[in-house]
Amino acid sequence: MEALFEKIKTSEEKDKLMEEIDILLNSLFQNKGEAFSILLKTGVRAWLSEYIRAELAKDEANPFEYLKKIKEELNSFKALKLTLAFEPTESNIEKFSYAVKKYLGEKVVIEFSYNPTLIAGCTLTYEGKYRDFSMKSFFNSEFAKIKQDLFIQMAH
Repeated sequence: MEALFEKIKTSEEKDKLMEEIDILLNSLFQNKGEAFSILLKTGVRAWLSEYIRAELAKDEANPFEYLKKIKEELNSFKALKLTLAFEPTESNIEKFSYAVKKYLGEKVVIEFSYNPTLIAGCTLTYEGKYRDFSMKSFFNSEFAKIKQDLFIQMAH
């Protein structure tokens, strides 16, 4: 399953995979399981279809148990919320994902959001901890100091 999970970088990709797994799980109970074969060809992305076919053939696994296990693993993934001052390119997503997986583990996906008011940098939220590495927070801090100094000077 590691090869499957390596493809999952963002929360959107994880959600899409979960939807496809749900479709396949539900199809196992339709038309005496024939719907599964049909949906494996037409209802999911080609790379996922190829992967599942290969894994089921290799291990002669029970499709229901195998898909259920994938779903359980996906549910155990954690999310890192990353807000950027720009919309990331595919190359940016690859680089961010590589770093996140290297430092936080393979089972972490990135939930990207875009906020141009950050000016530069980013904000991160992971396991309930929030960090602001944006220039906006730096500028706000500096402006607050300048404002305080001006009030002090005006008072004298």
